[in-house]
This record gives sequence, C-alpha cells and structure tokens, in this order.
Amino acid sequence: MELKDQLNSFELKEKLPEFLVFGSYPEVLITKSKKRKIDFLNSIVDSYLLKDILELEKVKGAKILLDLLRIIPFQVGNEVSLRELASHLGLNYKTVQRYLDLFEKSFILLFNLRGFSRKLRKEIYKKSKYYFYDNGIRNAIIGNFNEIENRNDVGAFMGKFLSH
Repeated sequence: MELKDQLNSFELKEKLPEFLVFGSYPEVLITKSKKRKIDFLNSIVDSYLLKDILELEKVKGAKILLDLLRIIPFQVGNEVSLRELASHLGLNYKTVQRYLDLFEKSFILLFNLRGFSRKLRKEIYKKSKYYFYDNGIRNAIIGNFNEIENRNDVGAFMGKFLSH
C-alpha cells in the first residue's frame, strides 16, 4: 500500500519480480546495487535475528533455531505440522511451538495464518500456515537471491503474483 503512493500500477507490476526477490524494506528499495541489497538483508538477519532474538529470549540452541528458520521458508503457503518439524529437528513439539512463537512476536519474521473452519471446534485442530513479512528476509535466510526465472522455490507465495 505504501508503494502505491510512490509508484503507479505499471511501475509496481514491472518491479514485482525485484520485490519478490529483495522484499520492500525502504533501504532495499532505494539501493541500486544488487550486492548492497544482499549485504543489507544479510546484516538484518545476522544482527537482528542472531543477536537480538537469541540474546533477548535467552535461547540456547542457536543452531537449532537457525535450522528451524531455514526449514520454514520452504513451507510458505503450506500447512505446517509442528510435530513433523519437531521430529525432523530432534526437538519436542513445545520447543518448536515456542520458537515459532518467538519469530511471530518479533513482527519482522513470520506471521501465522491459522486454519479456518466454520466449526470453531475443528478450527482449533487445523494446521497453521506461516508467511514471512518480507521476501527479502526469507531469501536472506535461505541464501537465495536468484532472479525469479532461475529459482526452483517460486511456489505458492510467488506464483500467485506472477500469474496476474
């Protein structure tokens, strides 16, 4: 919505592939160099995620936390089984739930889209989907800044934009 104040519809559509790869942090938008954009996004991941979240929340398993963060980008748009993630990472369900909650509370990383059902009782048991607030952060976490045409992870979150 903020970009609509600065760019017309044609410009927004033209720049969409770049937004999908590098996100839309203001610093990224004004930077011309691809290398500088990547450096900026990596510095956010390194400084904010690795230092602030780990230190503020006194998380001891930094490697496990990073492993979880590297799995979630490939789950975007799909229902996420916390039990499956826990099993894959060798953690218990509650720990995975706590870490994902930390990521959500940061308001920089993830937001959770809860399952929907017309019956409230069923809704409680439905799996959630997780999305990143910014694609640039997602791509920095997985270390992939390739152009859209050269990616194998376009998936649901990018594909829906490209088809319009």
